[in-house]
Amino acid sequence: MKTIFKISVSAAVVLICSAASQAQDIHHSMYNETPVLLNPARAGVPFDARVILNYKSQWASVADPYTTIAFSGDMATFKKKGNKSYMGVGVTFFNDKAGDVGMKTTQGSLSLSGVLMPDAYNKFSVGLMGGFVQRGISPSNQQWGEQYDGFQFNSALPTGETALLQNHNFVDMGAGFNWYYGKGEKYMTANDGVKLNLGFAVFHPHKPKYSYYGVADQRLDPKIVVHGWSSIGTGNSNLCIEPSFLYLRQGPMQEFTPGVNLKYIMSEGSKYTGRKKASAMSLGGYFRTRDAVILTTMFEFQSYACGFSYDVNVSKLNTVSRARGGFEVFLRMVFPNPFGSATNKSMI
Repeated sequence: MKTIFKISVSAAVVLICSAASQAQDIHHSMYNETPVLLNPARAGVPFDARVILNYKSQWASVADPYTTIAFSGDMATFKKKGNKSYMGVGVTFFNDKAGDVGMKTTQGSLSLSGVLMPDAYNKFSVGLMGGFVQRGISPSNQQWGEQYDGFQFNSALPTGETALLQNHNFVDMGAGFNWYYGKGEKYMTANDGVKLNLGFAVFHPHKPKYSYYGVADQRLDPKIVVHGWSSIGTGNSNLCIEPSFLYLRQGPMQEFTPGVNLKYIMSEGSKYTGRKKASAMSLGGYFRTRDAVILTTMFEFQSYACGFSYDVNVSKLNTVSRARGGFEVFLRMVFPNPFGSATNKSMI
């Protein structure tokens, strides 16, 4: 019975994912930690340099875990003192492996942005993304009902399929707009800082072909992304409130994920000697509508941060998943120091 179930699940996953024309992209629970993947206009904003590594594992209670590894790096270029504009450049890479059939998606992309700074507090940017995507399935992992001989699975038996699943490649594109605002200081003796980020992006506007069977009219739907994040200091205390939201729409699929983090500034960095390092701890939660409650925690130390989240599944799938969605971790390094400085009150 276990063999029959595995064959059925494997075949069903392949057919559903390859035959559905309204395919979906990967998404992360801690979406604020995938900035350039979310919007190419965020390359070089707000930091001069940023590197992030993400890892996500989900649905281990249903099938082989779905795992995603992502890397992104971005930096500001042609940025000179006194100039009101500069460029940003970013690179992203991710590898996604789905389920028992070993369905893999690998993508590398380059993002370029133009950033305008009309004053000391605001940054407006537009960005373009171009990338290359490779999708494939491991032939050794494909199991079909016709290959069950009545007692066990036999790979030597014919599959009964008229067409073999094909690996395929395509060029991807995207564009976005972003607004960033930052003002105030983030030291415990002041902690009156306010930071705000709002953005909009569109991916796959050319609807690339997206079929393992090579069917021309099965294409990847365009994806619309709207995102927002803010960090609000509570004034003369060590607490910051950080609400955020993400809205995605791709074909018939819609996703809305609001949430909030509470950041506690554990230690204040030295303003003059630099010997004492700033650190903070965050706890929070998000709700991906009709899908999952997301619990998050993060630790920051000067320019470095690491975080962890766990999805508690609340959709109709929880009968099988038993509420276990998956976990995600990230490591981040940014410059300049995100805790602010004595001479940079705008924190930009």
